[in-house]
Amino acid sequence: MHPSTLYRVLAHLEAEGIVRQDAETDRYSLGLGFLRLAWKAADHNSVREVALPAMKALVDATGETALLALYDPLRHEMLIAATVDSPHPIRQIRQIGEWLPITAGATGLAILAFLPDAEQRAILTHPLPAITPQTVTNPTILRQTLAQVRQRGYAATRGERTPGAVGIAGPLLGSAGAAIGSVGITLPEQRFRPEDEQRQAAHVTNCARAITEALGGGTAAHR
Repeated sequence: MHPSTLYRVLAHLEAEGIVRQDAETDRYSLGLGFLRLAWKAADHNSVREVALPAMKALVDATGETALLALYDPLRHEMLIAATVDSPHPIRQIRQIGEWLPITAGATGLAILAFLPDAEQRAILTHPLPAITPQTVTNPTILRQTLAQVRQRGYAATRGERTPGAVGIAGPLLGSAGAAIGSVGITLPEQRFRPEDEQRQAAHVTNCARAITEALGGGTAAHR
């Protein structure tokens, strides 16, 4: 293939998230868009295989639906990669393969809070979508929330992405200490008791830590 044609093809693939280019080496690798297509054709992948046992243990411990989200730095969005449903007849459900913003909801904020400062600032310079009436759209307030998330190690939200839903999530960290995704639980607001948050958050952060270690990730980078 002629180089100019090849670069045009790569540009289209990159725009769709099928491939991504490393800013330092200029080398290309597969992006989350490719994985999304693969997940539609097959029911397994390495990250999900690593995460699912810990997610099942999280559901056993909390009784609530567990979610795995992976971050795409090209799109500045996250992909719902796996779910384990709650045994309760009334539960929150998320579609696998769904792209979502990381500026709302516990799984999103758990990622955004642990991104490098420059990347976080770049994301917050864009308008923040109001997904529900509870979504924070003021960047100053959101920065304060992100600082709290980073300090305590998990995000907890009510109705920011789905009305009537509560979410608690912790970050999955890469080798450099930045977020590559998140894992968390979601439950109906009527079943949530504020006094249970610390207990549930402990289960969530333990799950996130176990997956991070299994993936060879590190600890949160200092700021």
